[in-house]
Amino acid sequence: MPAGTTSVTWRGDAVIADLTSAQVWEVIEQQNYGVLGMVTAKHEARSTGIVYILGGRRLYIGTWTSMWKVRHVQQNPHVSVTIPI
Repeated sequence: MPAGTTSVTWRGDAVIADLTSAQVWEVIEQQNYGVLGMVTAKHEARSTGIVYILGGRRLYIGTWTSMWKVRHVQQNPHVSVTIPI
């Protein structure tokens, strides 16, 4: 498949798109907002909106060090990030 092309396949009611990692990063670079999912020390799920910038293929989240999300991530660094596109 030529670079920059995407194939789309129907499987039942689902649409499956074959994307390269370069295509995904290209779209992520155009955004600056996401949702950070985490689990507290009490094993409670939390999510919060974030703003971010990219440095290479690393995502840097902007926040104050005194924020509760920083404390939760320090206690449990296993997080998820969702970026709406």
